[in-house]
Amino acid sequence: MDTRARILSEASQLFAERGFAGTTTRAIGQAAGCNVATIAWHFKDKQGLYDACLQAMYERMLALEVPETLPADPRERIRALTRFLFAFMLRNRDHTRLMQRHLLERKRLPELVSGQYTGALLARGAEWMQLLALPADRDLRLVLLDLNHLVNRYVLSEPEDLALFIDGEDVFEVLGEHLADVAVTLLLDSPPGPRIA
Repeated sequence: MDTRARILSEASQLFAERGFAGTTTRAIGQAAGCNVATIAWHFKDKQGLYDACLQAMYERMLALEVPETLPADPRERIRALTRFLFAFMLRNRDHTRLMQRHLLERKRLPELVSGQYTGALLARGAEWMQLLALPADRDLRLVLLDLNHLVNRYVLSEPEDLALFIDGEDVFEVLGEHLADVAVTLLLDSPPGPRIA
């Protein structure tokens, strides 16, 4: 891993744990094995590094490719895609934590995200929705938001806490199956829900 990537990795973890205000460039440099001048050379300042962490997260999400083979059955297709997305988010837990911490501290998406990435992510989501062949007569935007919040919450959880509610050796594997069941129920079996503008 090169120096820039190592700084990004360590900074994402520290920003996720401590927030922007609670993280110093000195602490990031110490974790990444470099000095503050090296961070400044790569990212200019702490805000530049924070923005680069956000950009890396969203670029990774936009680059995510749907598995080439999805089941033909709509229910199984939803289940497979839900498990796939949950596994991706588990592999990128620091990024999920970073975004949730940002939302808690600042109450809004970062301007960088809303200005540069939201439209692209919505377009990508629409492509994925077409793959699911969901009922065209239902507005599922709130349901998808529900699923997003639920998945985020579980990704943020520690296995020890979840083990209180889940029997089995691999807590996240059991949880992935549960989320797949919930997604099918919400997307195909639940009543239409409120209309939104």
